[in-house]
Amino acid sequence: MFEVVGQNKLKEVFDKILKSGSLVNSNILKGPEGIGKRNFALYMAAKILCKTNDACGICPSCIKIKHFNHPDVIILSKKDKTIGVEDIEEIIERIQIKPYEGDKKVVIIENFENTTIQAQNKFLKTLEEPVEDTIIILTANHLNSVLETIVSRCQIFSLNRVDSEEIQRYLIKKGVNSEKARVIAKLSDGIVGIAEKYLNEEYSNLRSDVIKIATKITNIEGLEMTEIVRFFDDKRDYIYEILDMLITWFRDVLMYKITYNKDVLINEDYFERIIEESKILSYNKINGIIDIIKRTKEKLNYYSNYQLTIEAMLLNIQEV
Repeated sequence: MFEVVGQNKLKEVFDKILKSGSLVNSNILKGPEGIGKRNFALYMAAKILCKTNDACGICPSCIKIKHFNHPDVIILSKKDKTIGVEDIEEIIERIQIKPYEGDKKVVIIENFENTTIQAQNKFLKTLEEPVEDTIIILTANHLNSVLETIVSRCQIFSLNRVDSEEIQRYLIKKGVNSEKARVIAKLSDGIVGIAEKYLNEEYSNLRSDVIKIATKITNIEGLEMTEIVRFFDDKRDYIYEILDMLITWFRDVLMYKITYNKDVLINEDYFERIIEESKILSYNKINGIIDIIKRTKEKLNYYSNYQLTIEAMLLNIQEV
């Protein structure tokens, strides 16, 4: 079977639509990055093309989809890169080709929000005049940059954040011990992709490093500033994850300071250190730090000088 963690209700909705014969040619899967849009798109493709119409996972069609070599499943995936007119023109050409193995083919375009306006307009006619044998599935983290004329021609399927306990069960099933699975499930913020990142030793070590930084960042002395700036520079590819980890850390310190309750903590495996920090930092300072980090995230979306932005954040935290 094609595993889609925590989206059982949406699977039921899709299955009913497919069984009733009311699936439209153009569809959008919407949800935050890491929520499982690719897996759900492959599940949809399997249901459409499976010889048993059940995404069995064992028929030749399903096996080919699993291994990304089904001739009737076309996937355009450029991750964070822009999807341009040439990319869309190639997809349009492939849509015109008849299916090789059955009576349907599935086209999946990932991260459609990264498609240029010109390319979206180029694709619009294909959505307005759909090819009968083709099901199009667009995935998007958000629809802010997707033309309304495209959205209005698609069936929208929204993937929601997954319950923490369900992610915990999923991790235990993968062989993670229950205590570690509980912590990772909390850190995941309901997104399976984030939980899976924490199974990587390098990513888990990054969290440990960030927590060390968090305990120094409020009172940096001498050469520590240079070392911390170097850390941010070396890890700039992970900057948004690092800033989210910092926000979560200071949120935990604040929550414990207010409630004295371990159960409300996300970083519960650092419980003793959170207690120490909650004694040192005032309510106003913690709130101020969280605001500064959030503003830094916003600035990095449009401000080109990375180092100056990070240095300003560190200095502002000192002055709270």
